[in-house]
Amino acid sequence: MTRFFISSVCVGFGGGLGALARYASMQALQLVGLPEYIALMVVNVCGCFLIGIAFIWLEGSLRRDGTSRMRHLSVSQTLNDRTWWPEGDPTLPVVDHFFFALNLQVLAAVVITGFLGTYTTFSTFSLLSAQFVSQAAWGELMINLIGSVGLGYAAVWAGFFLGRIFVLR
Repeated sequence: MTRFFISSVCVGFGGGLGALARYASMQALQLVGLPEYIALMVVNVCGCFLIGIAFIWLEGSLRRDGTSRMRHLSVSQTLNDRTWWPEGDPTLPVVDHFFFALNLQVLAAVVITGFLGTYTTFSTFSLLSAQFVSQAAWGELMINLIGSVGLGYAAVWAGFFLGRIFVLR
């Protein structure tokens, strides 16, 4: 019950920051003249890139038990080859494992679920797409769909590769 409460507070904190960051980003992008759907696409693609970095960094830095959900991907191979067992004190891994598992859970709740979960807005993306269909704005619809999904997917992979560089330093 305590972990649930801590995680919920972390998600709420990160979510508040993510919502503020999304609002500020959208306003700034629209101030420079981008239409709402392009500004939203830019925010979503940036969020995808950031979630790729955050996920690989958290998994590579803090998940030391070899159970990463990404361990079968080629981008994770150099992380899988790392040895985590320290020289000297054999009790250190037990303490470290608990510490890293707790940090992983807290940081994932704040950064991935909270901040990036509210920073990227799939529901708004879907609403704008539906509005483009109702307005027969097919060009804007295609830019929104292909740009957000295609570039978002590519940005996650770019984030994975950049995140791996941070972990291997």
